Amino acid sequence: MQLLPDPLYSIPTDNTYLLAVTATDTGRIFLAGKDGCLYEIAYQAEAGWFSQRCRKINHSKSSLSFLVPSVLQFTFSEDDPIVQIAIDNSRNILYTRSERGVLQVLGLSEVVGVTGRAVVKWRSDGGCDGGRWGLGVAVMQDGGWWAGLH
Repeated sequence: MQLLPDPLYSIPTDNTYLLAVTATDTGRIFLAGKDGCLYEIAYQAEAGWFSQRCRKINHSKSSLSFLVPSVLQFTFSEDDPIVQIAIDNSRNILYTRSERGVLQVLGLSEVVGVTGRAVVKWRSDGGCDGGRWGLGVAVMQDGGWWAGLH
């Protein structure tokens, strides 16, 4: 084993507290932000002409969200931090659970940086917002921890 004096990759968090980190079997890294956003760290061996070696991708906000002033985003948004991320590698599905008990299911593409939209979004009151039901159900028990994914 050899210790390196400098990190191979580093990326700023932009003052966002990260509450959970998980990775797929293929090496994709996902982060849960206290701001309620799901991030992915995309990395490659060498920098390209138009790409960095390492970048952070926000899967929760539109790429055009920079057009809305941050004062308006802060005033009219209500953060619900993501506190847990689980990945079903066999079906390429990512599950998130928020502090308020909202569950989201997202399909993972083979392309790094690409996820599908929330297929199903469960609320803590037992309701469901949109989507298909056939992808799996996260069972909540004992204080909201996931008992299993079926």
